[in-house]
Amino acid sequence: MQIDTNVIKKNEKGDEFYDKFSIAQIIGHIVIGGETSCSMIESGVLNDCKVCNLKNICRKNDDNINKMKDASTVIHKEFKF
Repeated sequence: MQIDTNVIKKNEKGDEFYDKFSIAQIIGHIVIGGETSCSMIESGVLNDCKVCNLKNICRKNDDNINKMKDASTVIHKEFKF
């Protein structure tokens, strides 16, 4: 089974919407071992985040990713074989 990971999809009427499952998958891949960066800084459009209007959203994304990493790397039980 192949899963469609496109974040922006269209409904029956042709209206675009953001797919929560695809977004969650992307975050899950980042938590497992991916990395994030800013294309605006990498392309040289911005030198840093100070003047960016999206910096609060990026910080919240980073916080959520870190929370997920913490929640998914805690050992809840110990198994002995």
